[in-house]
Amino acid sequence: VGFAAQETLANFIAGIVIFWDKPFKIGDWVQIDGELAQVTRVTFRSTRLHNLDNDVVVMPNTMMISQKFINKTTNAITRASVPIGISYKESIDQARLALLKLVEGDKRICTDPEAAVTVVECTPASVQLALAFWISDETLEGPLKVEYLEKAKKALDAASIEPTAPAPAPEPV
Repeated sequence: VGFAAQETLANFIAGIVIFWDKPFKIGDWVQIDGELAQVTRVTFRSTRLHNLDNDVVVMPNTMMISQKFINKTTNAITRASVPIGISYKESIDQARLALLKLVEGDKRICTDPEAAVTVVECTPASVQLALAFWISDETLEGPLKVEYLEKAKKALDAASIEPTAPAPAPEPV
C-alpha cells in the first residue's frame, strides 16, 4: 500500500508546489515535450492540457515540475523561426531580401522587433538561413512556420535562388 501510494503522494506534493509557485495558470499556453497546449485544469494530482489537435493531455504534476516547459503566455510576443537552406553559389543578401519581403504587411507579424534573416549554419552542402519574426498570438507559431516555409520556397524560386534540403540532424554520440 505504501509503495502504491508513493506516486500519488509525490503528485500531491508536486500539486502543492504548482499552486504555491504558480509557474502557469489556467488559460496559459505552455510548451512541454515539444508540444504546445493550453492549461485547462490543475488539480493536486494532475494538470490537464488541451493541445492543438484538440486532444486532452493529462500530465501528472510530478512531470509538470520535473520537465522543462515554456510558458508562452508570460511573454507578450513569441519568436517564430523558419529554417531554409540555399546553395553556396547563391547570394545570401538576395535570399535575405526575398525572404524579408514575405512578411511585409502581414498583420499577424509584429513590426517591433523587426523580422530578420540570419545565417545559422554552413554545412558541406548548403548555407542554412533562418527567417525569424515575432508574433503576439502564440497559437499561430506552428501554422505560421508551415505557411512561411512554403512561401519561402516559392519566393526563392521566383528570385531564381536554389534552395537546398534542410541540414541533417546530428548523429547521436
